[in-house]
Amino acid sequence: MFSKTKTLFIVIPIFLLFFFPAKVEARSFSIDAVDVNAYIYPDGDLYVEELYTYTFAGKFNGTTRIIGDDDFDGVEFFEGYQVPDDAEMGKITPENVTPLQVEREDYTYKVHRPYKDETKKVFYRYRLKNVANKYEDVGEFYWRFFDEMGDNDLNHLRIFVHLYGENQLSENTHGFIHDLTGGKMELTESGLYYHNEKLPGGEPFELRLLFPSEFLSEMEYTENKEMLPTMLAEEDHYKKKLSMRNDWLPISEKVSLVFFILFLVLSLYAIIFPKRLVRFFGRSADFSEIEKLDSFILVALKRKLKFMPEDINAVLFRLHQKGYVSVEHIPSSLEYQEDEYAPDHTFTFILEKESSDLSEHEKYFIDWLFTETQDGKRVFSLDQIPLSTIGTETQNWRNKEQRGREIRDFEKQFKEWKKLASKDPELHRWIEPVKLRKIFKYGIIPVWLIWTVINLIMGMGDRLEVYLGMGGIAIVYLFIAFGKHDRVLSTILFFILLVVIFAAGLDPGMEYLQATAFPLILISAFLPTVSSTYYGAAYYRGMKKWIKGLRKNQLQLPTDEARLETCFQHAIALEQGSLFESYYGEKIHATTTGELYPFLIAPVETAQIYSYHHIAFQSTYSSSYSSSSGGGSSGSSGGSGGGGGAGAF
Repeated sequence: MFSKTKTLFIVIPIFLLFFFPAKVEARSFSIDAVDVNAYIYPDGDLYVEELYTYTFAGKFNGTTRIIGDDDFDGVEFFEGYQVPDDAEMGKITPENVTPLQVEREDYTYKVHRPYKDETKKVFYRYRLKNVANKYEDVGEFYWRFFDEMGDNDLNHLRIFVHLYGENQLSENTHGFIHDLTGGKMELTESGLYYHNEKLPGGEPFELRLLFPSEFLSEMEYTENKEMLPTMLAEEDHYKKKLSMRNDWLPISEKVSLVFFILFLVLSLYAIIFPKRLVRFFGRSADFSEIEKLDSFILVALKRKLKFMPEDINAVLFRLHQKGYVSVEHIPSSLEYQEDEYAPDHTFTFILEKESSDLSEHEKYFIDWLFTETQDGKRVFSLDQIPLSTIGTETQNWRNKEQRGREIRDFEKQFKEWKKLASKDPELHRWIEPVKLRKIFKYGIIPVWLIWTVINLIMGMGDRLEVYLGMGGIAIVYLFIAFGKHDRVLSTILFFILLVVIFAAGLDPGMEYLQATAFPLILISAFLPTVSSTYYGAAYYRGMKKWIKGLRKNQLQLPTDEARLETCFQHAIALEQGSLFESYYGEKIHATTTGELYPFLIAPVETAQIYSYHHIAFQSTYSSSYSSSSGGGSSGSSGGSGGGGGAGAF
């Protein structure tokens, strides 16, 4: 049977390697032996004596004992003593002990005594009130001396539970153990004896002693009814389930090991991710190559196919750059000008060619936005876009409901176009969804979660915890599969599972399954949803450098007016229009050939038009912008009480 240390051995070194620098521990201690004598009293109290052997490396101020508060009525007293180095349990007398200062903080008792680079023993004794349960036909002691409250391994642990004053147990006495760490239990003539060569820190175990209720003569009934058949049936069920779990464990370990190795390989691939390396370290397209691309390709690279409503401008520029539409600089509509903040002029786009050879999303785009005029022309004007601004809300308050319907319809049509555009084969020459990410999302994650659920069911965890764990896993996966930001959610999910997966019901011996959560974190965090292709990587780098050069006023603009207008359109599409005009406006000479270069007629006004639209788009369709961005227990009738741990400070 594997200990929890195995999980730490597998996971923590890798975790530290990636996220934390090396750290040397200045001091440490070990608990080399623990001897416990516990006495159940006729009034239901529990009197306990404990002898610990510590080895300290470094300087410490004392030792600690944690006592939980489950299912008893409080601690009557707790005392700590210094004892000789050769002290043995059962031979400690008041004459050879020295009382130590004890300080309580919540569940922790701090026993003060300085230690430095030595091996010493410390002795505790305490009494807990109303620990036992009394029923009509049985007395019950159901207890955890140590559980997840303690972090430190306990070596050579021995516990002897006695019925106080009884030298020999009745024939109607039954003893049971719930332990997945290798501990053993014997029911001797005088009591229940438990021993474990190493109890891993944080691992719970339970001892259950059933004895005649007549022994608890000074105690009132917990419940005045027969409970022995129920308790024996619980223990029989536990025994059968433990047998199934032990048969399942070797299968679980082998399959989980295969998962772990597979996920580790995939995590290394996700971290390295060759296309990312090419994008970071490969060649960068020069500015002249960037200027030859159409504006929509640049936006697709920048957005990583997660388009936003204002990106319709980039599609319009693309159609203009390819000669499918002409553009006119015209006065805005009267309704548009009712908004005092709106520009006086706008741009109208006129379809000049058949759209049969365009891509599916471009055809949809034209059918969606362009309307036919009386002379048979199909046109679209920027002032037709339903926008909600301070001015429109103030001036057109009577038409607020109608405008709301128009905005909702625009958003609906935009989402349909967005789906088509993100699947455009031509764009996928430059940037494309990562197929492995899709396999990870819809294949690897659900398979792993199903495997985890199977192990939860086959484990010894509390049924309620198992069901809660299964429900939580199902809900989170629904968010991952159908919600937004699945990359962030899946990373958070695997991080949580890495930390608390045992709390969901997984047993010791399933460490490889727990360890698989770590490479899954890396895969989820590093494997991109969308990536530039090997061909597009150079243009992605070039686009980033072009924007950087623009912001630093370092672009060498072409003198040719057609190329100059394309640069202006690129800047607008990449949300840099105002900056472009500010830096390079003086170099853009107003032209009288507006039919040929409409965006250069009034560069300042062109920048203002698109700046207004940029702000209005973000205000009106904010939802689109916000969503786009790059240890077991038995499950008995009552449950065990107690709990705790031991340590030093």
